[in-house]
Amino acid sequence: ANISYELIQKGITLGPRVDKKLIYINGQELVYALATFLKSLKVNEISICDVKKEILATKDQEFCAKNNINKDEDLQIKAEMHEFISIDDYYHDKTTKKKIIKSGKAGTNPTLESTVEFQFKLLVNEEVKFSNLTVKPYISAKRKEFVRLTEEQDIIRTENSPGSFIYKLDEYKLPPLLTRVLKGMDKNEIVEIETTRTDKLVPHFPHEIFKPELFKHGDLVKVYLRIVNTIVVPEYFGKIKMEEKKKRMLCMKDVASKLYKIGAYKKACKLYQKMGSFFNIGDVDTVVEGENKESEEYKKLHSEIQEEKKISLINSAICKFKLKDYKSVITFTDQAITIDAKSVKAYYWKAKSLCHIQEYEAALETIKTAGKLDPA
Repeated sequence: ANISYELIQKGITLGPRVDKKLIYINGQELVYALATFLKSLKVNEISICDVKKEILATKDQEFCAKNNINKDEDLQIKAEMHEFISIDDYYHDKTTKKKIIKSGKAGTNPTLESTVEFQFKLLVNEEVKFSNLTVKPYISAKRKEFVRLTEEQDIIRTENSPGSFIYKLDEYKLPPLLTRVLKGMDKNEIVEIETTRTDKLVPHFPHEIFKPELFKHGDLVKVYLRIVNTIVVPEYFGKIKMEEKKKRMLCMKDVASKLYKIGAYKKACKLYQKMGSFFNIGDVDTVVEGENKESEEYKKLHSEIQEEKKISLINSAICKFKLKDYKSVITFTDQAITIDAKSVKAYYWKAKSLCHIQEYEAALETIKTAGKLDPA
């Protein structure tokens, strides 16, 4: 942040006004009372905070000594927030920072099912590897002060503009870090990502730019991202017709299956569980305008989708087995058995998981049940 502040005690200003530029509010440069106060300020806001002597005595003793502050008296801080950039510790391990360089149009962020058009600039150890970004994130990378983009620099691109990438986020063709960041961005927002987590920059599936050989362990990678447009935001699942519900679920199952085959069990399981969530909240059974609940076509589609519920539960169980989460396997298989008491697959995976948690008698009874259903 760029800030200014004055310290006042017993009505007397202690020393000259202090101006600090490019100060990290959560860093070591600011004392507890001042940092806590600044977090509540908005840009161009001037405000006064009363700091109790108990805080000075317990949290800011060193600061008091350096600035001739009497820690036995209350203190006032008069501060002004000139500018700030929000920086997120993305994985809460200090490996990845995300900065919002330019705000976008509020309320236009995509969902995982959306198709987005975006641009980006990729640097590895400060060397540019790729860029189709049509605006400059900064005037200077080593700027002394914040620089806001002007309208001339902020070129509004149109849908399907040349040089932009268009991806459906839930196909997982982008690196996990980019997918996660894009989901939280608004149209025309620009963010900077700085990371050493190169594992999060390798996609699940082959990509023309983000190739494993592009990075090595310990590289510092920067990515500037800009959403040009959210082209498709799919309609809420509960508001679409049964035929479309089936298509959407089959698409999700197809992607989950591909993720499973490459060993991305955790990601695959999330998709299978999302399929199951449509049943849990009742979206599958919603009848929309133009549908006849009593028609044979509707009943057939509804029955086919109900079968997908059982399949998603068993597939979730298999993913959890691969992840060695055996108790979750038992939970999912029990739910599948509730739907279809003759599901041999459900009994099989439940029995295997019971063995892994040393419930051998229960495992034997479960596998006997499966044997009766399918002696072969």
